[in-house]
Amino acid sequence: PWHTATNYLLAISTGRQCGRYEVMNEFLMTQNGLLDYASAMNLLSDVSQSVTQWSILYDVINLKVQVAMSRKFDNVHKYSLPSQLLWASHNPEGCNTPNPSKGDTP
Repeated sequence: PWHTATNYLLAISTGRQCGRYEVMNEFLMTQNGLLDYASAMNLLSDVSQSVTQWSILYDVINLKVQVAMSRKFDNVHKYSLPSQLLWASHNPEGCNTPNPSKGDTP
């Protein structure tokens, strides 16, 4: 139920992985991948480095993004896509806008 990524290039020949990636995945496994936004951002803060430029949470179900720039985790920018896009992403017919006359609701 989660996906983690770092900007560390895995060295296949050595079998080494990014320590930050391992810390995030181990913690997520202890929580069954269920974190609220604050806990998830705290996890990103915990694994950030002095050179970290941004940390991002993607909520692909609710079409929300939270971004902390330059390790400023006390100033998180929050973005949401319109509900019409959320409705369209779950509509198998691919209609971009709900039609209330047909009983559609976003």
